[in-house]
Amino acid sequence: MAPRSAAWKTESGPTNRMRLSTRTVAKLTVALVISAAAGYGASTLSSSGAAPIVLRYPTELAVSPKGNLYIGDTGLDQILERLASGSFQVIAGDGRQGFSGDGGSAADAELNSIGDMTFARNGVLYFADGNRIRAISPAGLISTVVGDGSSSRDVANGTPALQASVGYPSGLTIGPDGDLYFTSGSSYQVLRLTTRGTIEVVASSREFTNLGGFLQLYPAELAFDGSGDLYVSTGNAFRLVELTRSGRVLYLGGFRRGGGSPGALASGPAGSVFGDWQNSIVRIEGSRVEDFLSFARGTAPRVSGTFSPYDIAVGRNGTIYSDTIANDGWTGTTALTAVSPDRRVTTLWARNEPPGYESR
Repeated sequence: MAPRSAAWKTESGPTNRMRLSTRTVAKLTVALVISAAAGYGASTLSSSGAAPIVLRYPTELAVSPKGNLYIGDTGLDQILERLASGSFQVIAGDGRQGFSGDGGSAADAELNSIGDMTFARNGVLYFADGNRIRAISPAGLISTVVGDGSSSRDVANGTPALQASVGYPSGLTIGPDGDLYFTSGSSYQVLRLTTRGTIEVVASSREFTNLGGFLQLYPAELAFDGSGDLYVSTGNAFRLVELTRSGRVLYLGGFRRGGGSPGALASGPAGSVFGDWQNSIVRIEGSRVEDFLSFARGTAPRVSGTFSPYDIAVGRNGTIYSDTIANDGWTGTTALTAVSPDRRVTTLWARNEPPGYESR
């Protein structure tokens, strides 16, 4: 785990309120975010020295500290790295769905259900895998770091990480303290994996109750900005809320956008945070959510329809990577794209699908 640059702590007790140490000057802000886009092209890529790899359902993205793009393909049950040549190589997964391989080579492991991915500063790749979070070391070894494989309603402070019941975790991100933060799909909590190997509760679903006229908001995706504020998109509404240092949750309002699913979030350089919703990439600064790039039909090269992203990831140079899946209501193409800081769209890989194509 990387050295700590700030100290995030969670107070135990019935309220599970969050407090920040005196070294952390930023408040924790939870923002509802929305959905992004990018473009298309058409090419045939193969892995270096191996048979061609054809992406099937590329849904999850992450960028390594070296700037390489990693793709979680839930159709192949594999995680792949995009090489400088434009080809792909398998990093994890033998192509069979299941759970096996801890302690051995990640490429020989069975993966159950690839979810969110994020890199630590030391090069460790964390990814959600069914009801667990697993890690791949820079040496290519895989291990489970969170989850016992079950799914329950609540995780208590201090629970040993490997005994925690975290149903389909999502929103994986690294905090300013170097720790792994994530949400639990079954308990609707924002959680932290400590360096002691235990779980601490940052926020629970109870703290999102009755905000903006909704009975409860369910945290889904996470991203930190440069000042240490934490943004969260929710799974059942689009709202901007704030968790203060004292643990209060305030509804700020003003950013509801109807329809769609919760937007992906990604931390960018210079303290920025980006999100996506339908066919736009948005930038979040403080309490403002503004369009960074809106896509119209034909904006992205060789797109059949309008590019609408599934996930986003931001590189150290500010390049925003995104993917889309055919037959999502917007396009008939499955693709990976890159958007430069000056909003130029490049298609990295794409395939037009026949009518009625099912990705999974």
